Amino acid sequence: MADEEISQREYQDSDPKETEKDDAYNDSPYRDEEEGIEKPLEFKPAETIVSDSPTTRHSEYEKLELVGQVHHLARGGAGPTIYSSSITNILKEFKTPMDNTVLHVAALYGNDELANRATQHGPRLLSSLNKNNDTPARAGHVSTIRRLMDACVISNNNDLLDLMRMKNNQGNTMLHEAMMSGQKSGVFMIFDVLESYTSTSPGTLFSMESCYELALKYVNHKRRSVLYLAVEASFREAGFREAVNRILDKCSHTAIPQGISPLVLAIMKKHEGIDMVRTIVGKKQEWMHLRAKNGRVALHCASAIVNKEGVAYLLDTCKSCSIERDIHGYLPIHLAAHGGHVEVIKLLLKYCPDPNEMLVDKSLNNIFHIAAESGEIDVVKYILKIPQLGKMINQRNMEGDTPLHVATMCAHPKIVYALTWDDRVELNLLNMRNRTPLHIAIQAI
Repeated sequence: MADEEISQREYQDSDPKETEKDDAYNDSPYRDEEEGIEKPLEFKPAETIVSDSPTTRHSEYEKLELVGQVHHLARGGAGPTIYSSSITNILKEFKTPMDNTVLHVAALYGNDELANRATQHGPRLLSSLNKNNDTPARAGHVSTIRRLMDACVISNNNDLLDLMRMKNNQGNTMLHEAMMSGQKSGVFMIFDVLESYTSTSPGTLFSMESCYELALKYVNHKRRSVLYLAVEASFREAGFREAVNRILDKCSHTAIPQGISPLVLAIMKKHEGIDMVRTIVGKKQEWMHLRAKNGRVALHCASAIVNKEGVAYLLDTCKSCSIERDIHGYLPIHLAAHGGHVEVIKLLLKYCPDPNEMLVDKSLNNIFHIAAESGEIDVVKYILKIPQLGKMINQRNMEGDTPLHVATMCAHPKIVYALTWDDRVELNLLNMRNRTPLHIAIQAI
Protein backbone atom coordinates (compact mmCIF):
# COMPACT_ATOMS: atom_id res chain seq x y z
CA MET A 1 0.00 0.00 0.00
CA ALA A 2 2.83 2.36 0.95
CA ASP A 3 4.55 1.62 -2.34
CA GLU A 4 1.36 2.51 -4.22
CA GLU A 5 1.09 5.85 -2.34
CA ILE A 6 4.70 6.70 -3.13
CA SER A 7 4.14 5.80 -6.77
CA GLN A 8 1.04 8.02 -6.97
CA ARG A 9 2.87 10.90 -5.22
CA GLU A 10 5.78 10.65 -7.63
CA TYR A 11 3.31 10.80 -10.61
CA GLN A 12 1.52 13.83 -9.13
CA ASP A 13 4.78 15.65 -8.35
CA SER A 14 6.25 14.96 -11.79
CA ASP A 15 6.48 17.60 -14.50
CA PRO A 16 3.46 17.20 -16.88
CA LYS A 17 5.68 18.03 -19.86
CA GLU A 18 8.11 15.29 -18.89
CA THR A 19 5.20 12.91 -18.46
CA GLU A 20 3.95 13.81 -21.96
CA LYS A 21 7.40 13.14 -23.34
CA ASP A 22 7.50 9.75 -21.63
CA ASP A 23 4.05 8.89 -22.96
CA ALA A 24 5.04 9.98 -26.45
CA TYR A 25 8.14 7.82 -26.21
CA ASN A 26 6.17 4.84 -24.95
CA ASP A 27 3.67 5.20 -27.80
CA SER A 28 6.34 5.75 -30.42
CA PRO A 29 6.43 3.15 -33.21
CA TYR A 30 10.22 3.38 -33.07
CA ARG A 31 10.40 2.05 -29.49
CA ASP A 32 11.03 -1.66 -29.04
CA GLU A 33 8.01 -3.39 -27.55
CA GLU A 34 10.12 -6.12 -26.00
CA GLU A 35 13.52 -5.94 -24.37
CA GLY A 36 16.29 -7.19 -26.59
CA ILE A 37 14.63 -6.76 -29.99
CA GLU A 38 17.02 -4.93 -32.31
CA LYS A 39 15.81 -2.01 -34.42
CA PRO A 40 16.35 -2.67 -38.16
CA LEU A 41 18.83 0.20 -38.68
CA GLU A 42 20.50 0.08 -35.28
CA PHE A 43 23.72 -1.84 -34.84
CA LYS A 44 24.20 -4.07 -31.82
CA PRO A 45 26.65 -6.94 -31.35
CA ALA A 46 24.78 -10.16 -32.02
CA GLU A 47 25.38 -13.89 -31.96
CA THR A 48 27.21 -15.28 -34.97
CA ILE A 49 25.24 -17.48 -37.35
CA VAL A 50 26.33 -19.54 -40.33
CA SER A 51 27.15 -17.19 -43.21
CA ASP A 52 27.26 -17.67 -46.97
CA SER A 53 30.23 -19.57 -48.27
CA PRO A 54 33.17 -17.60 -49.72
CA THR A 55 32.27 -19.01 -53.13
CA THR A 56 28.78 -17.52 -52.93
CA ARG A 57 30.16 -14.15 -51.83
CA HIS A 58 32.65 -14.06 -54.69
CA SER A 59 29.94 -15.06 -57.15
CA GLU A 60 27.69 -12.18 -56.03
CA TYR A 61 30.61 -9.74 -56.24
CA GLU A 62 31.41 -10.95 -59.76
CA LYS A 63 27.82 -10.32 -60.78
CA LEU A 64 28.04 -6.76 -59.51
CA GLU A 65 31.29 -6.27 -61.39
CA LEU A 66 29.59 -7.56 -64.53
CA VAL A 67 26.75 -5.05 -64.06
CA GLY A 68 29.36 -2.29 -63.98
CA GLN A 69 31.05 -3.64 -67.12
CA VAL A 70 27.77 -3.82 -69.04
CA HIS A 71 26.78 -0.25 -68.11
CA HIS A 72 30.29 0.94 -68.98
CA LEU A 73 30.13 -0.78 -72.36
CA ALA A 74 26.58 0.45 -73.08
CA ARG A 75 27.75 4.02 -72.49
CA GLY A 76 30.37 3.52 -75.17
CA GLY A 77 33.28 2.55 -72.98
CA ALA A 78 36.00 0.16 -74.10
CA GLY A 79 35.39 -3.50 -73.34
CA PRO A 80 36.29 -5.95 -76.10
CA THR A 81 35.99 -8.92 -73.76
CA ILE A 82 32.25 -8.38 -73.57
CA TYR A 83 32.00 -9.44 -77.22
CA SER A 84 34.00 -12.65 -76.82
CA SER A 85 32.22 -15.94 -77.40
CA SER A 86 33.05 -17.06 -73.86
CA ILE A 87 30.84 -14.38 -72.35
CA THR A 88 27.89 -14.75 -74.74
CA ASN A 89 26.03 -17.12 -72.42
CA ILE A 90 26.61 -14.79 -69.50
CA LEU A 91 25.02 -11.93 -71.46
CA LYS A 92 21.96 -14.07 -72.14
CA GLU A 93 21.43 -14.70 -68.44
CA PHE A 94 22.68 -11.33 -67.19
CA LYS A 95 20.34 -9.31 -64.95
CA THR A 96 20.84 -6.26 -62.78
CA PRO A 97 19.32 -6.04 -59.28
CA MET A 98 16.26 -4.46 -60.97
CA ASP A 99 16.08 -7.45 -63.37
CA ASN A 100 17.22 -5.37 -66.35
CA THR A 101 18.80 -7.52 -69.06
CA VAL A 102 21.66 -6.55 -71.34
CA LEU A 103 19.03 -5.44 -73.82
CA HIS A 104 17.40 -3.12 -71.27
CA VAL A 105 20.77 -1.52 -70.55
CA ALA A 106 21.69 -1.24 -74.23
CA ALA A 107 18.32 0.37 -75.03
CA LEU A 108 18.66 2.76 -72.10
CA TYR A 109 21.91 4.21 -73.47
CA GLY A 110 20.93 3.90 -77.15
CA ASN A 111 23.75 1.45 -77.91
CA ASP A 112 22.48 -0.09 -81.16
CA GLU A 113 25.54 -2.30 -81.60
CA LEU A 114 25.14 -3.96 -78.21
CA ALA A 115 21.37 -4.23 -78.69
CA ASN A 116 21.86 -6.01 -82.03
CA ARG A 117 24.34 -8.45 -80.53
CA ALA A 118 22.05 -9.19 -77.57
CA THR A 119 19.02 -9.87 -79.78
CA GLN A 120 21.03 -12.11 -82.10
CA HIS A 121 22.19 -14.30 -79.24
CA GLY A 122 19.04 -14.06 -77.13
CA PRO A 123 15.83 -13.30 -79.13
CA ARG A 124 13.71 -13.98 -76.04
CA LEU A 125 15.24 -10.88 -74.43
CA LEU A 126 12.92 -8.78 -76.63
CA SER A 127 9.97 -9.61 -74.36
CA SER A 128 11.87 -9.80 -71.08
CA LEU A 129 10.47 -7.75 -68.20
CA ASN A 130 12.28 -6.01 -65.37
CA LYS A 131 10.83 -5.46 -61.91
CA ASN A 132 8.75 -2.56 -63.20
CA ASN A 133 7.38 -4.82 -65.95
CA ASP A 134 9.18 -2.74 -68.59
CA THR A 135 10.36 -4.36 -71.82
CA PRO A 136 13.72 -3.24 -73.26
CA ALA A 137 11.98 -1.22 -75.98
CA ARG A 138 9.97 0.87 -73.53
CA ALA A 139 12.83 2.94 -72.16
CA GLY A 140 15.10 2.99 -75.18
CA HIS A 141 16.43 5.69 -77.47
CA VAL A 142 14.64 6.25 -80.77
CA SER A 143 17.10 4.34 -82.95
CA THR A 144 17.26 1.42 -80.54
CA ILE A 145 13.48 1.17 -80.25
CA ARG A 146 13.28 1.00 -84.03
CA ARG A 147 15.78 -1.85 -84.16
CA LEU A 148 14.02 -3.73 -81.38
CA MET A 149 10.61 -3.38 -83.05
CA ASP A 150 12.04 -4.60 -86.35
CA ALA A 151 13.66 -7.54 -84.58
CA CYS A 152 10.33 -8.34 -82.93
CA VAL A 153 8.56 -8.47 -86.31
CA ILE A 154 11.25 -10.71 -87.77
CA SER A 155 10.75 -13.05 -84.83
CA ASN A 156 6.93 -13.09 -85.08
CA ASN A 157 4.53 -10.54 -86.53
CA ASN A 158 2.01 -11.07 -83.76
CA ASP A 159 4.64 -10.27 -81.16
CA LEU A 160 4.78 -6.62 -82.25
CA LEU A 161 1.22 -5.78 -81.22
CA ASP A 162 1.65 -7.87 -78.09
CA LEU A 163 4.74 -5.80 -77.33
CA MET A 164 2.77 -2.58 -77.84
CA ARG A 165 -0.03 -3.76 -75.54
CA MET A 166 2.22 -4.76 -72.65
CA LYS A 167 1.87 -2.56 -69.56
CA ASN A 168 4.32 -1.83 -66.76
CA ASN A 169 3.51 -1.42 -63.07
CA GLN A 170 2.09 2.05 -63.71
CA GLY A 171 -0.15 0.71 -66.48
CA ASN A 172 1.88 2.47 -69.18
CA THR A 173 2.46 0.97 -72.61
CA MET A 174 5.45 1.79 -74.79
CA LEU A 175 3.45 4.60 -76.43
CA HIS A 176 2.57 6.06 -73.02
CA GLU A 177 6.22 6.11 -72.03
CA ALA A 178 7.31 7.65 -75.33
CA MET A 179 4.66 10.37 -75.02
CA MET A 180 5.54 11.16 -71.40
CA SER A 181 9.25 11.35 -72.20
CA GLY A 182 8.57 14.30 -74.48
CA GLN A 183 10.28 12.64 -77.47
CA LYS A 184 8.17 13.61 -80.49
CA SER A 185 10.50 11.70 -82.77
CA GLY A 186 10.05 8.56 -80.67
CA VAL A 187 6.26 8.74 -80.85
CA PHE A 188 6.19 9.33 -84.60
CA MET A 189 8.80 6.62 -85.18
CA ILE A 190 6.70 4.04 -83.32
CA PHE A 191 3.68 4.90 -85.45
CA ASP A 192 5.84 4.78 -88.59
CA VAL A 193 7.06 1.28 -87.74
CA LEU A 194 3.55 0.08 -86.95
CA GLU A 195 2.25 1.48 -90.24
CA SER A 196 5.04 -0.22 -92.17
CA TYR A 197 3.84 -3.59 -90.84
CA THR A 198 0.10 -3.14 -91.30
CA SER A 199 -2.16 -5.46 -93.26
CA THR A 200 -1.15 -3.78 -96.53
CA SER A 201 2.17 -5.57 -96.17
CA PRO A 202 2.43 -9.31 -96.95
CA GLY A 203 2.28 -11.59 -93.94
CA THR A 204 1.08 -9.06 -91.37
CA LEU A 205 -2.02 -9.61 -89.26
CA PHE A 206 -3.14 -6.21 -88.07
CA SER A 207 -4.60 -3.08 -89.67
CA MET A 208 -3.51 0.54 -89.61
CA GLU A 209 -6.65 1.46 -87.67
CA SER A 210 -5.80 -1.06 -84.96
CA CYS A 211 -2.38 0.56 -84.57
CA TYR A 212 -3.88 3.95 -83.78
CA GLU A 213 -6.62 2.54 -81.61
CA LEU A 214 -3.83 1.54 -79.24
CA ALA A 215 -3.59 5.25 -78.49
CA LEU A 216 -7.27 5.36 -77.52
CA LYS A 217 -8.12 2.05 -75.88
CA TYR A 218 -5.20 1.43 -73.56
CA VAL A 219 -5.17 3.57 -70.41
CA ASN A 220 -2.74 3.63 -67.51
CA HIS A 221 -3.60 3.48 -63.82
CA LYS A 222 -4.37 7.21 -63.87
CA ARG A 223 -6.98 6.50 -66.59
CA ARG A 224 -5.03 8.40 -69.23
CA SER A 225 -4.81 7.21 -72.82
CA VAL A 226 -1.96 8.01 -75.20
CA LEU A 227 -4.21 10.53 -76.96
CA TYR A 228 -4.90 12.22 -73.61
CA LEU A 229 -1.15 12.50 -73.03
CA ALA A 230 -0.66 13.87 -76.56
CA VAL A 231 -3.28 16.57 -75.95
CA GLU A 232 -1.66 17.36 -72.60
CA ALA A 233 1.81 17.55 -74.18
CA SER A 234 0.55 19.85 -76.95
CA PHE A 235 0.01 22.61 -74.38
CA ARG A 236 3.68 22.38 -73.42
CA GLU A 237 5.05 21.96 -76.94
CA ALA A 238 3.11 22.76 -80.10
CA GLY A 239 4.84 19.95 -82.02
CA PHE A 240 2.70 17.34 -80.26
CA ARG A 241 -0.39 18.74 -81.99
CA GLU A 242 0.77 16.77 -85.03
CA ALA A 243 0.56 13.57 -82.95
CA VAL A 244 -3.00 14.47 -81.91
CA ASN A 245 -4.03 15.07 -85.52
CA ARG A 246 -2.39 11.87 -86.69
CA ILE A 247 -4.21 9.74 -84.10
CA LEU A 248 -7.57 11.43 -84.80
CA ASP A 249 -7.19 11.13 -88.58
CA LYS A 250 -6.05 7.51 -88.74
CA CYS A 251 -8.04 5.75 -86.03
CA SER A 252 -11.38 4.15 -86.90
CA HIS A 253 -14.31 6.56 -87.23
CA THR A 254 -16.13 4.47 -84.61
CA ALA A 255 -13.21 4.46 -82.14
CA ILE A 256 -13.99 5.78 -78.68
CA PRO A 257 -11.31 6.97 -76.23
CA GLN A 258 -11.20 5.13 -72.92
CA GLY A 259 -10.38 6.72 -69.57
CA ILE A 260 -10.56 10.49 -69.04
CA SER A 261 -11.77 12.24 -72.18
CA PRO A 262 -9.11 14.21 -74.10
CA LEU A 263 -11.88 16.66 -75.03
CA VAL A 264 -12.58 17.36 -71.36
CA LEU A 265 -8.86 18.02 -70.83
CA ALA A 266 -8.90 20.60 -73.64
CA ILE A 267 -12.03 22.23 -72.19
CA MET A 268 -10.39 22.47 -68.77
CA LYS A 269 -7.67 24.66 -70.33
CA LYS A 270 -10.34 27.31 -71.10
CA HIS A 271 -9.07 29.94 -73.59
CA GLU A 272 -5.73 28.17 -74.03
CA GLY A 273 -7.49 24.99 -75.09
CA ILE A 274 -10.20 26.32 -77.41
CA ASP A 275 -8.22 25.53 -80.57
CA MET A 276 -7.72 21.95 -79.38
CA VAL A 277 -11.46 21.72 -78.62
CA ARG A 278 -12.18 22.77 -82.20
CA THR A 279 -9.65 20.25 -83.51
CA ILE A 280 -11.10 17.30 -81.60
CA VAL A 281 -14.77 18.17 -82.18
CA GLY A 282 -14.07 19.00 -85.83
CA LYS A 283 -12.71 15.50 -86.41
CA LYS A 284 -14.76 13.54 -83.86
CA GLN A 285 -18.01 15.44 -83.25
CA GLU A 286 -19.66 12.40 -81.67
CA TRP A 287 -17.18 12.63 -78.78
CA MET A 288 -19.17 15.63 -77.52
CA HIS A 289 -21.76 13.13 -76.31
CA LEU A 290 -19.38 10.74 -74.54
CA ARG A 291 -20.35 10.43 -70.90
CA ALA A 292 -18.16 10.19 -67.82
CA LYS A 293 -19.10 7.82 -64.98
CA ASN A 294 -21.27 10.57 -63.48
CA GLY A 295 -23.14 10.83 -66.78
CA ARG A 296 -21.76 14.23 -67.70
CA VAL A 297 -20.84 15.30 -71.22
CA ALA A 298 -18.37 17.93 -72.40
CA LEU A 299 -20.89 20.79 -72.05
CA HIS A 300 -21.37 19.98 -68.36
CA CYS A 301 -17.64 20.47 -67.89
CA ALA A 302 -17.49 23.73 -69.87
CA SER A 303 -20.50 25.11 -67.96
CA ALA A 304 -19.11 24.19 -64.55
CA ILE A 305 -15.71 25.85 -65.04
CA VAL A 306 -16.97 29.01 -66.81
CA ASN A 307 -15.43 28.27 -70.19
CA LYS A 308 -17.65 30.66 -72.16
CA GLU A 309 -15.77 30.13 -75.42
CA GLY A 310 -16.11 26.37 -75.01
CA VAL A 311 -19.83 26.61 -74.14
CA ALA A 312 -20.54 28.83 -77.16
CA TYR A 313 -18.62 26.56 -79.54
CA LEU A 314 -20.21 23.34 -78.26
CA LEU A 315 -23.71 24.84 -78.46
CA ASP A 316 -23.11 26.14 -81.99
CA THR A 317 -21.95 22.66 -83.00
CA CYS A 318 -24.74 20.72 -81.32
CA LYS A 319 -27.72 22.41 -79.66
CA SER A 320 -29.04 19.19 -78.12
CA CYS A 321 -26.10 19.08 -75.70
CA SER A 322 -27.91 21.69 -73.61
CA ILE A 323 -30.56 19.13 -72.58
CA GLU A 324 -28.15 16.28 -71.72
CA ARG A 325 -28.66 15.16 -68.11
CA ASP A 326 -26.16 13.47 -65.79
CA ILE A 327 -27.00 10.61 -63.40
CA HIS A 328 -28.44 13.12 -60.89
CA GLY A 329 -30.69 14.67 -63.51
CA TYR A 330 -28.59 17.83 -63.72
CA LEU A 331 -28.38 19.76 -66.98
CA PRO A 332 -25.32 21.86 -67.82
CA ILE A 333 -27.27 24.96 -66.74
CA HIS A 334 -27.73 23.50 -63.25
CA LEU A 335 -23.96 23.35 -62.82
CA ALA A 336 -23.66 26.93 -64.07
CA ALA A 337 -26.31 28.07 -61.57
CA HIS A 338 -24.57 26.22 -58.74
CA GLY A 339 -21.32 28.02 -59.57
CA GLY A 340 -22.94 31.43 -59.99
CA HIS A 341 -21.92 31.72 -63.66
CA VAL A 342 -24.50 34.19 -64.99
CA GLU A 343 -22.86 34.67 -68.41
CA VAL A 344 -22.88 30.92 -69.04
CA ILE A 345 -26.54 30.73 -67.98
CA LYS A 346 -27.38 33.43 -70.54
CA LEU A 347 -25.75 31.36 -73.30
CA LEU A 348 -27.49 28.13 -72.27
CA LEU A 349 -30.94 29.75 -71.99
CA LYS A 350 -30.78 30.65 -75.69
CA TYR A 351 -30.95 26.95 -76.52
CA CYS A 352 -33.55 25.89 -73.95
CA PRO A 353 -37.02 25.24 -75.51
CA ASP A 354 -39.06 25.91 -72.33
CA PRO A 355 -37.03 27.00 -69.29
CA ASN A 356 -39.88 26.60 -66.80
CA GLU A 357 -40.58 23.00 -67.84
CA MET A 358 -37.11 21.77 -68.75
CA LEU A 359 -34.86 23.22 -66.08
CA VAL A 360 -35.62 20.84 -63.20
CA ASP A 361 -33.55 17.97 -61.80
CA LYS A 362 -34.75 14.63 -60.39
CA SER A 363 -35.96 16.38 -57.24
CA LEU A 364 -37.78 19.01 -59.34
CA ASN A 365 -35.31 21.72 -58.33
CA ASN A 366 -35.06 24.43 -60.95
CA ILE A 367 -32.06 26.69 -61.41
CA PHE A 368 -33.61 29.16 -58.94
CA HIS A 369 -33.68 26.46 -56.21
CA ILE A 370 -30.06 25.56 -56.95
CA ALA A 371 -28.87 29.18 -56.89
CA ALA A 372 -30.77 29.75 -53.62
CA GLU A 373 -29.20 26.68 -52.05
CA SER A 374 -25.68 27.65 -53.18
CA GLY A 375 -26.02 31.26 -52.07
CA GLU A 376 -25.46 32.66 -55.57
CA ILE A 377 -27.11 36.07 -55.26
CA ASP A 378 -26.06 37.22 -58.76
CA VAL A 379 -27.93 34.31 -60.36
CA VAL A 380 -31.00 35.04 -58.19
CA LYS A 381 -31.00 38.72 -59.22
CA TYR A 382 -30.62 37.77 -62.88
CA ILE A 383 -33.57 35.34 -62.78
CA LEU A 384 -35.77 37.95 -61.06
CA LYS A 385 -35.06 40.34 -63.96
CA ILE A 386 -36.12 37.92 -66.72
CA PRO A 387 -39.93 37.87 -67.26
CA GLN A 388 -39.77 34.48 -69.07
CA LEU A 389 -38.42 32.88 -65.89
CA GLY A 390 -41.14 34.31 -63.66
CA LYS A 391 -42.83 30.94 -63.08
CA MET A 392 -39.69 29.67 -61.34
CA ILE A 393 -40.01 32.17 -58.51
CA ASN A 394 -42.70 30.23 -56.60
CA GLN A 395 -42.14 26.82 -58.19
CA ARG A 396 -42.04 23.90 -55.72
CA ASN A 397 -39.67 20.94 -55.69
CA MET A 398 -40.58 17.40 -54.56
CA GLU A 399 -40.49 18.50 -50.90
CA GLY A 400 -42.84 21.36 -51.68
CA ASP A 401 -40.10 23.91 -51.09
CA THR A 402 -39.96 27.14 -53.08
CA PRO A 403 -36.64 28.94 -53.65
CA LEU A 404 -37.48 31.09 -50.63
CA HIS A 405 -37.87 27.99 -48.44
CA VAL A 406 -34.50 26.74 -49.66
CA ALA A 407 -32.68 30.06 -49.13
CA THR A 408 -34.13 30.27 -45.60
CA MET A 409 -33.09 26.70 -44.71
CA CYS A 410 -29.58 27.33 -46.05
CA ALA A 411 -29.29 30.64 -44.19
CA HIS A 412 -28.53 32.95 -47.10
CA PRO A 413 -29.84 36.32 -45.85
CA LYS A 414 -29.05 38.31 -49.00
CA ILE A 415 -31.17 35.97 -51.11
CA VAL A 416 -33.98 35.90 -48.51
CA TYR A 417 -33.92 39.72 -48.53
CA ALA A 418 -34.04 39.90 -52.35
CA LEU A 419 -36.97 37.48 -52.51
CA THR A 420 -39.07 38.90 -49.68
CA TRP A 421 -38.92 42.36 -51.25
CA ASP A 422 -40.15 41.06 -54.62
CA ASP A 423 -43.95 41.40 -54.90
CA ARG A 424 -44.21 38.23 -57.00
CA VAL A 425 -42.86 36.00 -54.24
CA GLU A 426 -45.56 34.31 -52.14
CA LEU A 427 -44.36 34.37 -48.55
CA ASN A 428 -46.90 32.02 -46.96
CA LEU A 429 -46.72 28.94 -49.15
CA LEU A 430 -46.54 25.68 -47.19
CA ASN A 431 -44.14 22.89 -48.05
CA MET A 432 -44.78 19.15 -47.55
CA ARG A 433 -43.97 19.55 -43.83
CA ASN A 434 -46.59 22.31 -43.52
CA ARG A 435 -43.98 25.00 -42.93
CA THR A 436 -43.70 28.45 -44.43
CA PRO A 437 -40.32 30.13 -44.86
CA LEU A 438 -41.10 32.12 -41.69
CA HIS A 439 -41.65 28.90 -39.70
CA ILE A 440 -38.26 27.67 -40.89
CA ALA A 441 -36.56 30.93 -39.89
CA ILE A 442 -38.12 30.89 -36.39
CA GLN A 443 -37.09 27.27 -35.81
CA ALA A 444 -33.50 28.16 -36.70
CA ILE A 445 -33.27 30.80 -33.94
